[in-house]
Amino acid sequence: MSSSLTSATSFLEASPAYHIDVDPHYLLKPKKTDRAPTCSFYHFMWIPDRERGDEPLRYSGAGELRERNLERMVEALVRGGTNRSEIYKSIRNFDKQHGICRKAALVVNSYEQARSIKQFLNSYHPEIGKRTKAVVRSLKDGEKPTDYVTPAQCEALGDDETCDIIVFPMTAIGRGVNIVFTRGSRERDAAIGSIYFLTRPHPSTDDMQLLYSLAGRATQQFDSQTFSESKNLAAIYHVWNSARSDIYRHARRLLQEPLMASRLGPDLFKPFTANQMVAILQTIGRGMRNGCPVAVYFVDAAWAPQSAKDKPDSGRYSMLVQMRIILEECMTHPNPVTREIYQELYGAFLKPLQWIEGVIYLDDLRQPADSVGTDDDFDNSPLLEM
Repeated sequence: MSSSLTSATSFLEASPAYHIDVDPHYLLKPKKTDRAPTCSFYHFMWIPDRERGDEPLRYSGAGELRERNLERMVEALVRGGTNRSEIYKSIRNFDKQHGICRKAALVVNSYEQARSIKQFLNSYHPEIGKRTKAVVRSLKDGEKPTDYVTPAQCEALGDDETCDIIVFPMTAIGRGVNIVFTRGSRERDAAIGSIYFLTRPHPSTDDMQLLYSLAGRATQQFDSQTFSESKNLAAIYHVWNSARSDIYRHARRLLQEPLMASRLGPDLFKPFTANQMVAILQTIGRGMRNGCPVAVYFVDAAWAPQSAKDKPDSGRYSMLVQMRIILEECMTHPNPVTREIYQELYGAFLKPLQWIEGVIYLDDLRQPADSVGTDDDFDNSPLLEM
């Protein structure tokens, strides 16, 4: 008898790109610690643009203002220096134990953005710049290891006492890479305690992952069917043709125009979000090693655009709301074994999402989006340059 062992990011039915449709035989649970229970918290932390009538600052969907807005977000977080800035308040006050503070992470879309933010801090906030390291693909001529590290060098940052802030693209720190303290009273604890998502992920407009993953899932679902002996060839052909027509319909929609979430429709926005949330949860998980709590800040106003306007957000246009919907469906799965697996894998993410500060939820999260407004400029920015 063969047994299967799966990663947490390979067990999420809503995601056609990552889910493996084979139940695991074993579930490895984390070792219990003597740590006093401290809850993680999430905060939708949009920042008003003082130069544009206090409209919410957003990177995703901001067009030519994207890089400018990104700098404004960073400016708002570091204003006040190492003594009074918002980012250092979180570093000093969140989960400080045995006199040891955890680090903060600024999460962006690309290596070049990580480099440009580091350069911005060096130029305009040198006090913080010298305590910041950016993760880049490789160092350019003249760049110093005291300013930049490659993904292969990330794990050493846990014990780097000269670094308080790490800037990196969301998927630069891959699965299996742990930035933890390796010695002292906080040994094995996650070194990153505060995570700021400066951008909301969105693949490039010509990205084909959603289409490929939907086709793969449809193929797997058809191949896994068992037809009884009473089914004749015509009946089997009818089932096959129906499945093919469904995936062709999605393929036509995805190929007819650039990939933009605002145009996907509710039937495709859910798998689209589920594919993106795998990397999001992986990133948040970097701050949860050894059972540590994590403070997560969603800074880009595009995460919940209606909430930034003091209106309720729907699961059709807000990725934060759709992520909550997906995880709540996981926790109420009809199969009790699957439900228990989901609870172990994702329960720690769902509770902070349900209580996230700054997001205005509807009483019924699945209320039609048209009744609560839309977000026509959802985003068409590239996620990664890797």
